[in-house]
Amino acid sequence: MIDLPPKWIIKAARLALKKKNRWSDAIAILCSYYGIPLMLCYKEPAQVSKGAIACYKTSPNGDLGYCYSKSPNGSSADTIFHELGHHLNQFLFDHKLNAESNEAFAEVFAKEMCRLWKKNSTSG
Repeated sequence: MIDLPPKWIIKAARLALKKKNRWSDAIAILCSYYGIPLMLCYKEPAQVSKGAIACYKTSPNGDLGYCYSKSPNGSSADTIFHELGHHLNQFLFDHKLNAESNEAFAEVFAKEMCRLWKKNSTSG
C-alpha cells in the first residue's frame, strides 16, 4: 500500500470540494500531492459499462485520467477514490498491476481514503 495523504492535504481537498461541489477540484489536490497527472471527473453515462457506477480511462495520448460516472458530481467518495486508485496504478507505479491486483488495490485504497476523508472533516 502507498502512503496516504497527511491530514492537511485531506482537509484542503475537502475544502476544494465544498467550495465548488466538484470532485475534480478535490482530486486535483490529491493528484498534485502524489505528483501525477490530473484525473478529471465527468458525468458521462455513455462511457460507463452497463451495471457499473463509474469507470476509469486514460486520455488517448496517456497524459490524463478520466473518471466517468452515471450520476451527477461523480458519485460517492468511495467511487471517486476507487477510480483514483486505478489512476495511481496507471501513473505512480513503475510496474502496472495486473487487472485483478489493480482492482484489489483500488478497493483497499478507496476504503482507506474514505476512512481518512470522514475522520478529517472540514469542521473544527
